[in-house]
Amino acid sequence: SIMSNNKSEVYLTFSHYLPKSISSNYPSIVGVSNLAPFSPEAWSAESLKSKLRLFMLRKTILSSCRRATRVLALSNTCKEILTANGIDGKKIIVASNGVSDFWELSSPEDFREELGIDMPYILYVSHFYFYKNFETLITAYKKLDAKLREKNKLVLVGSPLDKACYNETLALINRLQLNRDVIIFTGLSKDKLRCLYQNTELFIFASLIENSPNILLEAMKSGSPILTTNLQPMPEFCGNSADYFSGLDTQELTSKISLLLNNLEKRNAMKIKSRLRAKNFTWDDLSKKIIKEVRSIN
Repeated sequence: SIMSNNKSEVYLTFSHYLPKSISSNYPSIVGVSNLAPFSPEAWSAESLKSKLRLFMLRKTILSSCRRATRVLALSNTCKEILTANGIDGKKIIVASNGVSDFWELSSPEDFREELGIDMPYILYVSHFYFYKNFETLITAYKKLDAKLREKNKLVLVGSPLDKACYNETLALINRLQLNRDVIIFTGLSKDKLRCLYQNTELFIFASLIENSPNILLEAMKSGSPILTTNLQPMPEFCGNSADYFSGLDTQELTSKISLLLNNLEKRNAMKIKSRLRAKNFTWDDLSKKIIKEVRSIN
């Protein structure tokens, strides 16, 4: 088997998949990194093809968790979802991802001019999937007062991993006549992304479901003022450092954007809160918890 051939004592995976070739005699830890298959909001947002993929992924995750010795949940939300689906809560470890100090270091160069961003902007960073909720954000942005929108571009950064979602997003931007107002980058270096995080007027995280949202942690560490969905686990991670909106409520999102863009004092306070909150999430803490569990099952 894989374990005996490599003289391993514990099988550890963060891909939420435990191969059936791994004998039950060997200790194993399975990390669950994707909660989209368990989100009603994500299901309703996806295409039929994606729903089939989510259905199979859900089966794989639950099967792997049942067979694993321990399950690593990257959030309390993840643990609650897994236990609600029949996974023994006693074997679930909760340990969130950390975030690198890189994001809080001052950007040595201002890349905005190079990127063609010549005015204030709202930022959303996320790969293109339907459950990332681009439609709600773009529609809400269109509903902003014209003068406010003229003063603030909308910048989207993310890989078009779901081509259908990406193409529909482009079509929506064209249909709403926002081609001059919305800028899309399908890939940026970490240096340029950090510059955008640190200089945005407002970072909006519109996703309908996450587990341990790395992008949200990066934005917090960078000191971005954050407006995000009130769906878990976003409140679990942001606490009182962010403002919230109902995930699919376009009008509420428009209102919240307007209020924050017109309140510089509040946004500056939110920047400080973001960086303080981000100190709670370190890679050392995650590593220590995993090492402790590995030792406990040997």
